[in-house]
Amino acid sequence: MDPKSPKLILFDFDGTLADTSPGIYKAFCAACTETALKAPPIDLFQKAIGPPISDIFEHYFPGALPDTKTTFVSKFREKYDSSFYCFCTWYAGVLEGVRLLNSCGFILGVVTNKPTLPTVHLLQRANLLDQFALVSGIDARGPALSFPSKAMALDWTLKQLSIPPEKTVYCGDTLADFHVCRPLEINFVGVTYGFFDWQAQACDLNGVANTNKLPDDPLIRGYFDRFNDIVEFFLRY
Repeated sequence: MDPKSPKLILFDFDGTLADTSPGIYKAFCAACTETALKAPPIDLFQKAIGPPISDIFEHYFPGALPDTKTTFVSKFREKYDSSFYCFCTWYAGVLEGVRLLNSCGFILGVVTNKPTLPTVHLLQRANLLDQFALVSGIDARGPALSFPSKAMALDWTLKQLSIPPEKTVYCGDTLADFHVCRPLEINFVGVTYGFFDWQAQACDLNGVANTNKLPDDPLIRGYFDRFNDIVEFFLRY
């Protein structure tokens, strides 16, 4: 491996490694039923996946009472973490590509807004868990010490693995994933096959809507339509 190439590749989970939208949507609908709220249609809901469930709740129900939000999030977590997380499909090329990157000497990790345990269970079911040096869910430090943001989870992960930001690339499917990299000066790879509609929703770096091109920044290493293209990108170094 070229000494200038990245040493650590970190992946978002939902929309980057796996299509988890069916299970997330089932749990969201179940929580809506429990709190007498109307769930959005799944095609609209998929585009909102990525942030913590409390943020998604506020997106769809901005005028809801705090108690309703608390109950909703609790019911969602109960339904998703116990069973609905199993509704998951791996994107084409992920199962083979992760193993290939690992075998070529890259250190791999996951940093996600999902709780750690369901994420670990899904990786175990796919026989992928041993390919990752660390899986950091939003509660990786413990249920009572959840990270306030994915940026803090990303920073914590680098410190746990003792790898500097300049030797790290984070792969994610949303503009928010890119923005968590900027304060840490971590390079970013965007995937366009996930939940986020880059062309329709992306903004430029000043927050101005820009439907003509994807965001451009020195930290962005590229955008890829397939996981296999990500693998080929890293193997070129």
